[in-house]
Amino acid sequence: CVPHRIADPHGFGAHLFIRLGAESVTSPLHILEALHIAPREEGTKKPTPQGLSESEQIIYKALKEARPRDELIRKIPIPTNEVLTALVSLELRGVIKEEFGTWHRI
Repeated sequence: CVPHRIADPHGFGAHLFIRLGAESVTSPLHILEALHIAPREEGTKKPTPQGLSESEQIIYKALKEARPRDELIRKIPIPTNEVLTALVSLELRGVIKEEFGTWHRI
């Protein structure tokens, strides 16, 4: 449960569950601990994914740093429909992700 200020009426449910024995969550690491998942080590470099099409490889290389979709379309010398298809394919494979309008490697 995510705790609230003591007098906050919106925090009633969370405070009740904490009193009943739920874990208090104040950081993403607390969720990983509760689920017994080890956090990723910073700086761990993932290997380049295998079996990517030529378009997917170009996009993956272009995403060394996070970029908005429109910037990728302008930067990469392949047709827009191929860029969009490759982005979706890479996202479905769990290789890249879009957050707040910006694509980045996972």
